Amino acid sequence: VGRSVRRSREITRDHSSSPERTRDHPRSPEITDSGYTVFAGELEYGGGDPECGYKVYIGPQQYFVITDIGRGRYQWYAFLARPADSEASEEKPDGSSPYLQKLFEGWSPEIHDILRATQEHEIEQRDLYDRPPDLQWSSGRVCLLGDAAHPMMPNLGQGGGMAIEDALVLGQELKKLQDSDYSAKTDSIPRALRRYNNNRVLRAAAVQG
Repeated sequence: VGRSVRRSREITRDHSSSPERTRDHPRSPEITDSGYTVFAGELEYGGGDPECGYKVYIGPQQYFVITDIGRGRYQWYAFLARPADSEASEEKPDGSSPYLQKLFEGWSPEIHDILRATQEHEIEQRDLYDRPPDLQWSSGRVCLLGDAAHPMMPNLGQGGGMAIEDALVLGQELKKLQDSDYSAKTDSIPRALRRYNNNRVLRAAAVQG
């Protein structure tokens, strides 16, 4: 049996192509292919550098990131300059790890060590998409935060941090509604969401670039 739910507000934190963003912000900037694809791996790994938990190796048209995420687990990312859908068009008969080892031949032994330690089921590939900053995140009683408002390229390492900042500012604005001077106004929620939007948009746009 279906049921209807009445909501006083809606907050969306999904990704840049979320249906809520498309529905409530139809004039948002278009998403475009960034020209990069990323291979990502996560595994139990004992060969990391105990003196440095985050390393980036940069070269022409590709770079590699190794990060210690704690409790003996590591993540790595291989960013390659490739057109969209390269996963289907570029053959990897021996698997992703051997494919990447060949591409990063002559690079740091640390890259090859963690690639050899990674099993194929621990690796995934996805194309990266980007879009220009959007200055409007709220519309009436609906607002966006996190990647739905300002998608960050993973190499920036800022997606999670920006979403936490959004949540803090949004919470501060909604908390003000407990004040009778605010809550007495019929448009108090839309006004609070607009204030949140205005307080966060320049900071996020500067980071997003």
